This record gives sequence, C-alpha cells and structure tokens, in this order.
Amino acid sequence: MKKASRIVSLMLVLALALVTGVVAFAQSPYLVRSIAHPDAVAGAIWNDDESQIVSWSVDGTLQLSTAATGEVVWSLLFSDVVRGAIWNDAQTQVLGWSADGSARLIDAATGDVLATMQNNDAVSSVAWNNDDTLILTASGDGSARVWDATDGSEVALIQHTDIVRGAAWNPAGTRILSYTGDGIINISDFDGTDATVALTLTNDSGILGAAWNPAGDRVLSWRSENGDVTIWNAETGQQAAVLSHAAAVNGAAWSDNGSRILTWSADAYLAVRRGSHPDGPSRTRHQRPVQPG
Repeated sequence: MKKASRIVSLMLVLALALVTGVVAFAQSPYLVRSIAHPDAVAGAIWNDDESQIVSWSVDGTLQLSTAATGEVVWSLLFSDVVRGAIWNDAQTQVLGWSADGSARLIDAATGDVLATMQNNDAVSSVAWNNDDTLILTASGDGSARVWDATDGSEVALIQHTDIVRGAAWNPAGTRILSYTGDGIINISDFDGTDATVALTLTNDSGILGAAWNPAGDRVLSWRSENGDVTIWNAETGQQAAVLSHAAAVNGAAWSDNGSRILTWSADAYLAVRRGSHPDGPSRTRHQRPVQPG
C-alpha cells in the first residue's frame, strides 16, 4: 500500500512539474508564438521574408505555418521521419525529404504535392540546381539522382557501392559532388541529360561531409573518424592540402568568397584558415567538443 502511495505521489509531482513547465513556457516574456506538432520537432526554416515557417517532426509530419498567427496552412504526412525541407529561390515551392525514401515537391500556397521522387532507401540530402529546374538527391540505396523539377522524372543516376551521405551541385550546375560512407567522393560531369563520373577521390574512411568552394574549382571534405580536413583540386583530383585537428572533425565550411575555411571538431576548437594557404589557423577554444551542425 505504501509503495502504491509513493507511486501516486510521484505521478502527481511529475504532473505538476509538467504543468508548471508548460505554464512557464506559455508565460515567457520572450514567447511570440508557439506552433504544435504531433511529436518531437526535428527542424524548421523561415521563408525569405520570415512570414512563413516550414517545420517537420519525427512522426513524419511536414507543415507550413503563418509566423504571425501560428496558423497551420497545410500539413503533409510522410510514412517515416522527415529529415529536412528547403524552399526554392522563388519561394513558391517546398522540397521535403524523408527516411521513407521519398523527396516531395510541394506547392507552398496549397500544400499540393507536385511531384514525388522515390528512392529505394532513406534520402540523405537534396539540392536544387542554380535555376531550380533540377533536383539532386542522395540516398542510402547508394545513389545520387538528378530529377526533373517539373514532373519528378529521373534524369540521371550516379551509382555508388555504399550509402551516399550527401550530394551537391557546383555553382554553375554542370558538375555534381557525391560522397559515401566507404570513403569515396565522386565528381561527375552533368550535360543536362546524363551524369558521367569524371574523378574519384579515395579516402581510407567514410566521408562525413563535402562542399564546393564558391569558384567550383576546389572541394573540401572531412571525416569523423580522424582529425583530417582535405582540400582537393576539383580539376585534377589531387590533394591541395590536409588540415588537421586533434580529434574527429564534425564539420567544415567555406567563407562566402572562398578565401577562408572554418572547421570545428571534437577537440573543442573552431579553426579559421586561409583558403589558399590554409596553414596557421586562428583557433577558438570551447569547453566541450563542438558538435555537428
């Protein structure tokens, strides 16, 4: 009886703590609007004028809400976790992708699905080309695929032998970078109708991320298994430089003009390096490891 009484008391304490937390959240002087999802929210993005918010949750829901009122304009349900969403440049369409293998092109005004691009495994990343006429997907089925953004038909396939963790267009939209869990980076030429692998860059462990520089003549890649960040010549496939941290690298990025490189690591440092001569970084110390973005 005493045990049952203690359980009831504990439940009352937890319930009170939950209610108190909700009330505190609702009464926060900084709260402008709250928007509910059926389950944990995994991510959200503004549109350009910050009047609308696209958000997604682990239950497979993708929704668009009005920022001023919190009103949900439309909501879609995928059959698995939604991994992300992006706007097109014109802000008229939303592209969402999921662990169910699909990427869906959605009319931002109505929520109507304009096209569904189906892969055979979870979608890792998506990217529009420079004029929003083509969509690039990377998938756990070992593929990077180019799709027609008008009707969702497949235009080109780049096949890998392991999970493709990500893919990206060069700034001109003429080359495709794709990278995998087995350490392979492919740079493929795209002529508008087909993609042909031009260079294969080989690493001894899986690639966590890779990115073109703004000029499209260098590629930056990083691995979580060690502290190396590699700069590659995108024309020859040769290594231009290897930048080191003392522990696993969690992310890296070019500056807007390509003159500097930012890297962050489990060694608790951010490093800022010159993009052309990357030795001698300026470093910022964190008290804890800097996590992936």
